[in-house]
Amino acid sequence: MVTCGDGARVLMDKNLGMQHFIRFVIFGMVGISAMTIHLGVVWFMVNGLSMLPERANLLGFLVAFGVSFSGHYYITFRNSSETVVFAVLKFFAVAVVGFLINSLLYNWLLTFRVHYLLTLGGVLIFVALITFLLSKWWVFRAH
Repeated sequence: MVTCGDGARVLMDKNLGMQHFIRFVIFGMVGISAMTIHLGVVWFMVNGLSMLPERANLLGFLVAFGVSFSGHYYITFRNSSETVVFAVLKFFAVAVVGFLINSLLYNWLLTFRVHYLLTLGGVLIFVALITFLLSKWWVFRAH
């Protein structure tokens, strides 16, 4: 037998699921913005300034970090109870770990002679998934 309380619980569960989905979509939009900026900086540094892709990747990371943190702190996880100082420190730690994974994986995959932008795009998507999980459950968690 289903009671009114059960119906309300089902609606709340569906609503919570929709909230998680919307947060994930927003995370993706902020991430795609940061990834686009990252790729653009790398492309410009390599093609416009003849910089090595590995060095250009570091600059792309630093520029994209500011975009990513701001978007996630003020939009994606705006209900976080974390102060901006602690959030930026934690997010920077996650970003550095992500960047280390990014760099090691990117440099290794470049040895297979796949185009540098295609390789970087795949690596950035992989790192974004790790970043989402750590951001949601540690950096920006709501207390």
